[in-house]
Amino acid sequence: MNPAFPTQFANYDLFNTLRRGASGNELLRRALEQALPEFESRRVGDISITISPESSGPNCYLLAVTNTGHHTYEDLHVGYERLLLHAESFGLDTTHMPADMAWIAGEPVVIKALAPGKTACVVRNGYGSHEQFDGYRETVLDLEYRIGRKTVTTRDRRWSQAILDLPNAARF
Repeated sequence: MNPAFPTQFANYDLFNTLRRGASGNELLRRALEQALPEFESRRVGDISITISPESSGPNCYLLAVTNTGHHTYEDLHVGYERLLLHAESFGLDTTHMPADMAWIAGEPVVIKALAPGKTACVVRNGYGSHEQFDGYRETVLDLEYRIGRKTVTTRDRRWSQAILDLPNAARF
């Protein structure tokens, strides 16, 4: 088995594969057993993210990012765009859809500083309405941040689990 197997997928793709399991395929079961520890080692466990409907509009979403750890996260970037700004998350088939229609532009969530025990709330527009979202209730979002002098970029593949508190979000 290729030891780089877990790094060949985006975090959310690997998360979805791990969640579904091997489905009776022995080779896939062994590959997932190998991938899980490496994948979990990149999790930022003291950052939790909740996405919920925001009352200012049917396509407005509240992203609540909480620091449960002991370090202050500076310049924290939360990669929510793949989730809320893509037509597939809202039940649309993008197979023959032009790219400029399948994705809408949006500003990334950037939190200047998130101190221990604090929550930052940011409102962002999504591709569709709260009721149209048909993705999973749990997913992962990529993170970038700085703690003191240490900088973590997307190349480091750090992630945090996100819970989507939306009406049609599917449970496992």
